[in-house]
Amino acid sequence: MTDDEKIDYYESKKIFKTRLDAQVGAEELLHTWIQEQYRKICG
Repeated sequence: MTDDEKIDYYESKKIFKTRLDAQVGAEELLHTWIQEQYRKICG
């Protein structure tokens, strides 16, 4: 691997990780939102 290829590889891994983190965060937000709605309805 050349240095440029290494940089590309690590950058893509970094982007993938942040995308994965964002997805997990969004799912957690959705989950808490659903729980709040459920509490409002069922009291």
